[in-house]
Amino acid sequence: MPQTEEICGDNLDNNCNGQTDEDVVDKVTLSSSSVVPLKTSGKTQAEIKVSLARPATKGGCTVDLKVYPVPYSGGHNHHDVLRPHGKLNGKDSETVNFYSGETSQTVKYTSSEIAGKEEIIAKIDGKEVGKVSIDVKVPGLEPMPAYTLIYQLTGGGDRMPHHSDNHYGTKSTRENMILVARDFYKQFKAKLGINDMSLVWGGLFDLCDTWNPADRCSLAPNRGHFSHRKGTSVDIDRNALSQNGYIRVNRGYIEDRCRYHGKGWLVPEATIHCEFPY
Repeated sequence: MPQTEEICGDNLDNNCNGQTDEDVVDKVTLSSSSVVPLKTSGKTQAEIKVSLARPATKGGCTVDLKVYPVPYSGGHNHHDVLRPHGKLNGKDSETVNFYSGETSQTVKYTSSEIAGKEEIIAKIDGKEVGKVSIDVKVPGLEPMPAYTLIYQLTGGGDRMPHHSDNHYGTKSTRENMILVARDFYKQFKAKLGINDMSLVWGGLFDLCDTWNPADRCSLAPNRGHFSHRKGTSVDIDRNALSQNGYIRVNRGYIEDRCRYHGKGWLVPEATIHCEFPY
C-alpha cells in the first residue's frame, strides 16, 4: 500500500504518481522583495525561508539553493556567465539540511554590486521545487527630462548600447542639476551637456561591459566609474552648445554652482563630475 504523501529526499515515488519529491516544499519566501546593491546606501540583505509541507523524516531532507541573475535587467543590456550576483550565506549556492521533525530553515541573501532582478531557485535532487525573485535596486531613481532649453543629455544611446539608459538620479540630484544648468545658461547662453549619471536601478555602472570598474576600454581609457551608483553623480561635458557653436565649460563656475545648489562638490578627476550628497 503506497503512502499518500511524498517524503522529502528519499528519492522514491511514495504516492505512485510517476514523480518523486513533488509538493514536499510548501513555499520559499523572502523577508524583503527588494534590497539595494552593495556599495550604495541601505539594506543589502534579506532572509530566505524554505518551508516543507510536512516535517522531515528520520532520514532528513536536503534542499539546494542557488541565485540566478535575470539577463539584461537593472539597466545592463549585456549579459554573460561572469555577471556577479547575490550570495547565500556568503557563497554562490547553499545546501539546506532538514533534520527529523524540522519544517523550515533560513538562509541569508546578500546582494552584489550589480543592480537587477535575481531568482533564487530551490531544488531537490536537481528538480526545481520552489522559486522566489528579488529586486536589487536603488529606490527612487527617475530619469532627467530629456528635452529642455537649458541643457542636453549626452552619452548613452547608440554610443553606449550596453548602458543606453544612463541618466537616472535621485529627486534632489535631478532638481539641483537643473538649477546648475539654468545658471550656466543664463551666464553663458550655452547648453550644458549632461553626460553619465546612474543606470535605471543604480548600482555598478560598468563602462567596459566587464562588471569591473577597474578595467580600461575605448569608453574608459582611464578606467571606468567607481561612483555613479546611487543617483547622485553627474558627469558634465567639457564643452557646451551655444548658438555660435561649442564653448569651453568653466570648471570653476560649475564647482561654485554645484556647491550652491545642493551642497555638491567636484570630484578630483579629469572629467567634470559633480557629486551631490543625496
